[in-house]
Parts: sequence; structure tokens; C-alpha cells
Amino acid sequence: MRHPTPFIHTTNYPLLFSVLNTTIGWMLVFYLSWCIAEKIIERSTYLKGKIFPTLLFAGMVIAALSYAIEATAINIGWWKWVFFDVHLAGYLVGGVHLFALSAWFYFAVHFLAPYFLIECSPFRQASWKCIFFLIPFSRTCTMLFLGSDLPRMVHEFIIFFILMILVLVNPLHFNYPNFKERLTDRSLVCRLVDIIPYIVASIILTMLIFIDIIKIKNPYLLISLFPLVVLILLSLQKVPVRLIAFLALGIGLAFGKFGIAVCIPVLIFLGLNAFFNLRHATKI
Repeated sequence: MRHPTPFIHTTNYPLLFSVLNTTIGWMLVFYLSWCIAEKIIERSTYLKGKIFPTLLFAGMVIAALSYAIEATAINIGWWKWVFFDVHLAGYLVGGVHLFALSAWFYFAVHFLAPYFLIECSPFRQASWKCIFFLIPFSRTCTMLFLGSDLPRMVHEFIIFFILMILVLVNPLHFNYPNFKERLTDRSLVCRLVDIIPYIVASIILTMLIFIDIIKIKNPYLLISLFPLVVLILLSLQKVPVRLIAFLALGIGLAFGKFGIAVCIPVLIFLGLNAFFNLRHATKI
């Protein structure tokens, strides 16, 4: 498919409504994923306050959110995909396919990365920082001019590989005004701000659960919520990582191949911590 039209709405919404809905929706999930990802990496001394780990986990939060939303949207008829990516489709419930999740993941990475690098990194003082605006166009140009099948997958693999390398070797920290103060300020206002992402996430989860059970009458779709729930739990400092790991393992064993998506973010987090712990131990 050389010029893909990924999905279509089953209802012809007014253009203004579609634009506002899409814009507000993406702004919401971008900030939500950033906030949750920031809380997740605060668990790790080696990842805390760093840009690329935040970017990686923000992408995973977006992908988990997309899994939950896509499973509901496809089955209730909000939209439908005009093509189906068969790769790993058997590991996802609700007729969700990998392209949907990867599209959300890379959309988040490609749009948060320029903001992080231009406004939140040491590059914010560089005169050439606007070059990072080109990042979002790389995937789009690949799909438009080379195709959405193998070229897209190769591009996504390269981007993910680069991102993982940067997570492992690049010590680039957030550097924007009042960041340190915000981390240490525990006033009532800051605490209230801290819980806003969880309120929003709870509302989204409640709506999806209601639709899956009451409207669609398919409790099996609730499996699609588990990756997001696990990531939210991982962002809660008072919930032990071991408990989350056992929960993810239990879900994986209970639901077989459909539980693999739940284990992936936990394994990545544990793997990164193990890597940095090992590297720190070898330096000592």
C-alpha cells in the first residue's frame, strides 16, 4: 500500500468537530503519557530525569492506551481500519493489529522528541535546535514515498533501535526552568497537580470498561486494558515493583499469548534497571 489511508470513521462527522476532537485528544494523551512515564522512571536512580527513557515509556503508555481504545472503538464501530497488519495480530484482542499500536507509539515519539530536545534539553540554547522539527516528518515521508509495508517497518525498527541505544548510553537530562524545584516542591497544589493524570486515566478506563461490558457486551475486551493498568501501577511509587511483576506474570500465564503485551513494559523496565545496575557494579 503506497499511499495509505489508515482508518476511516463510520460516521461523517463535521470537519471542525473532527479537527477539534483529534487535536484535543492527542494533546491529552501526549501529556498523560509524559506524566505517567515521568513517574515510572522516577523509580530508577539511573533513569530519573532523563529525556530518552521518558520518551520510551511515554511511547509505551501511548501504545497501551491505543490498545485499550482501539479494541473498544473497532468493536463499537467508531472507526475501522482500511487495511490489516497481520504481524502479531494473533496476540491482540478485539481485532486490534500491530500497525495501530505502532502508529500511536511512533506518533508520540516523533512529536514529543522535538519538544523535549528543543525546549527541555541543553540544546534549548543552541541556534540550530530547530532541526529537530524534522523528526516528525521522517515516518510520514517514508510511508508516502517508499510505502507503508516493509519500508515503514524498517524505518520503525531503525528508530526504535536508535531510541534504545540513546536510552542506554545518552545521559541527556531534562533542562527546563523550575524542573528541580518542581521535583522537590511537595505543596498541596503540586500534590493535586500530581494526581490529575491518574484522575484522567481513571476516567478513560471507567468509560472503556463501561462500553466494553454494557454497550458491546464483550468482557473479553477488558484484556486490552491490562497493559495500561500495569503501566499506571508501575508509576505509583508505593506499589512494589515485585508485586507488579508477579501481577504481569500472572496475567501472562492466565491469558497465554494475549497476556504477552502486559509483560513487555515490565520486562523492559526491569531489563533497563538490571543493565544499569550491572554497569554500575562493574565500574565499582
